Amino acid sequence: MTVAAIGFRESRENLSRQHNEKDTLDTISFPYLTQNARVNAAAVAELALAPPPPTLNGISTSVSDVRTATLRWKAVANAIGYRVYWRDAWGPDWQHDVQVGNATQHVVPHVTVDDSVFGVAAIGPGGHESTIAVYATK
Repeated sequence: MTVAAIGFRESRENLSRQHNEKDTLDTISFPYLTQNARVNAAAVAELALAPPPPTLNGISTSVSDVRTATLRWKAVANAIGYRVYWRDAWGPDWQHDVQVGNATQHVVPHVTVDDSVFGVAAIGPGGHESTIAVYATK
């Protein structure tokens, strides 16, 4: 059985003092931990108000131009728009995004599919954005 889940952690962990024997109660910054808990609570509230991510229908390129990606997805109930993301395949963070309105496909020109990772998020009426559904090969 597969269960969707979201994990909260620091984006840039310091492994020289985290998740090992040096990670003890006396090394915790409680003001930082308090602020981190507030941010996590706000993120959970944002996700709870957002629509679910879209179901992806595929990605294709033009025969005449492999540097043009066409992304397709199924409409999400109550979504008022979508945001398309992409990044270099070797990069850890999303580098580009564009809000595309209430559409179920978008063309990303001048981007090679083999060298990039693409994703789509749904945007709800209050501007709350879903998690990103990522195009991946199986």
